[in-house]
Amino acid sequence: GGSPCQSFSNMGKRKGLEDTRGTLFYEYARLVKEIQPKVFIYENVPGMLNHDKGNTWKVIKNVFESLGYEIYFKLLNASHYGIPQNRNRLYVVGFKTGVKKFVFPEGQELSKTMFDFLEDNVDKKYYFKFKGFRFVTSNKSRARVNQNVIRTQKANQQFNWNGDFVFVPVSKVTDKTIFERAYVGKYEGIEGVARKLTPRECLRLMGFSDKFKIVVPDVHMYRQSGNSIVVNVFENILNQILKTGVYEND
Repeated sequence: GGSPCQSFSNMGKRKGLEDTRGTLFYEYARLVKEIQPKVFIYENVPGMLNHDKGNTWKVIKNVFESLGYEIYFKLLNASHYGIPQNRNRLYVVGFKTGVKKFVFPEGQELSKTMFDFLEDNVDKKYYFKFKGFRFVTSNKSRARVNQNVIRTQKANQQFNWNGDFVFVPVSKVTDKTIFERAYVGKYEGIEGVARKLTPRECLRLMGFSDKFKIVVPDVHMYRQSGNSIVVNVFENILNQILKTGVYEND
């Protein structure tokens, strides 16, 4: 698991453990203390390491060690584990003291792009009208269009216009009903339409297969996806944990 990251994120006010969301870290530590797992995995933003000149991380590390755990930590980027998302995160793995064979998984060269994760048929409701099209395709916008590797997904990315978007040339639009809603404009000299990523695409770009059922409205699904952990990275860490033999006597 992981406590809320906003109090340590470079995008936030960086109040750290003084922030009520930051203090939820202690609830995570309480659960570790009560449950006493053989291993735990904690994930957060890289800013946790340098917040307050490193003092915040020193406190967190000391808390984990005081619970009787040997701590391993490393920054891992989702783009090194098969997912075209520039999502750099701090991963902390804690073992009951005594296990010393753990190493973090090695990354690999990325072979896929965002386009490999897009849906073939997208509902017209995800396409932009005039105002949305002009905003995301503007040079002044913080939005990014048709990037091979997307930026970090956020809980509110589809509503603060700071995420990644898709531009589709008119010639490649197969569902003509899209034109009933979408504004047709030009982007880099090409005429077409623009849209946001769908909830399913966001899930795919977090490593979830299409077997994962979407049972909540879009606004909640975007939030859950942006707050989640990248499945590919998680699986790689789990495989390395199993190699230590920590569960062999269970």
